[in-house]
Amino acid sequence: MQALLDAGRRMERVWLKARSRNVAVHPMSQLLEEEPGTTEAARRLGLPGAAQFVLRLGYVQAYPAPVSVRRPVEWFVQT
Repeated sequence: MQALLDAGRRMERVWLKARSRNVAVHPMSQLLEEEPGTTEAARRLGLPGAAQFVLRLGYVQAYPAPVSVRRPVEWFVQT
């Protein structure tokens, strides 16, 4: 369980750093939801195991405004 939390924290840091550099990150893991996508992706990329997720990256001039209201962090983070 701790490994999953650590992985999530690391991914969040990657997304925050990407945003600060005007790099858009779009998860596209539909490929991995069914066979043969999972094994084919690993084979084509030469991975020793299964791919966990796929990201599309690209530079953006400016980020658009959020499409939904964001809740304050205090609503869901416990310290």
